[in-house]
Amino acid sequence: DARLEVAKLTFCDSKSAGKTFAHDFVSAKRPALIRGAAKTYLSSRCWGRETLSAVAGDDQAFVWPIPYGDDFGSRDPSVQVTLSRFLEVEARLFAPSGAPYYYFAAV
Repeated sequence: DARLEVAKLTFCDSKSAGKTFAHDFVSAKRPALIRGAAKTYLSSRCWGRETLSAVAGDDQAFVWPIPYGDDFGSRDPSVQVTLSRFLEVEARLFAPSGAPYYYFAAV
């Protein structure tokens, strides 16, 4: 019986926690459920398309139907785009499998 273990974390806004998280989860491609993060971010930042695109700038990230799909047997190719491009184009497209694309980036 194969099960995917998902870590359940509580949000902590500190740089050392961010480095540990990047190492233990982002780099390791390990899923995590972070509780309490939205409360802090929703109260302190603007999340409109224009603001997000301006903050992201020319940084690119991968667009996939699932993150790291090739590691899980997905045949859908990834596409590397800016957030602005994703919001204008790829968000309206579907992968060859028919699944919608999602923008995955570590911030």
